[in-house]
Amino acid sequence: MDSLVFILLLGIAWELGIAVPLIPDLAYIRNGTCLNVRPPATLSYEQFAGRWVEVSSRPNVFRQARQCVNMHFIITEDTPLRITTGIDNNHELTEVVTRMRPQEAPSSFVLELHGLETGTFVVLDTDYDSLACVYQCQQATENAKVEWAYVYARNLKQAEEAEKRCRKVFLSRGFDVESLVRSPHPDETCNTAI
Repeated sequence: MDSLVFILLLGIAWELGIAVPLIPDLAYIRNGTCLNVRPPATLSYEQFAGRWVEVSSRPNVFRQARQCVNMHFIITEDTPLRITTGIDNNHELTEVVTRMRPQEAPSSFVLELHGLETGTFVVLDTDYDSLACVYQCQQATENAKVEWAYVYARNLKQAEEAEKRCRKVFLSRGFDVESLVRSPHPDETCNTAI
């Protein structure tokens, strides 16, 4: 079933205009299972909502936005939403809306894109004002996973402290922090586009 979802995700990526090579680079699929991250017991949706700037992440082949990436978390009447905005490789503004279905632990969500589950999203740590450490994973097969980690800050002035703290959080959970890459936010692009 997970393989079918993976194939459907590739189809959605193709439909959205995301470049999917004829022979895809499957380096983002890793051996193993998603980490058992034990999400924090509480998360205030109201305090977490709003704009977050992506400081760093594990590279994501499915994402259109390549620079100036921002996450906007919005609470609606029926479900939280994550709106990812940024600039793609053609220097065009992109926007992707993902539904977040809350799980038993308030800081854990199942993500849905166009009605398909695309993994679990867990807020591992946040102070609501300056940083958030997020883990996202989808089990592609019994022994293979697609996982990401994201470091968010409310603004880029908080980037260094957010990066430092989130690396410790991810490392303590067993995540490969060496795979995190700084997210580009060039002034000449980001200040005029978003």
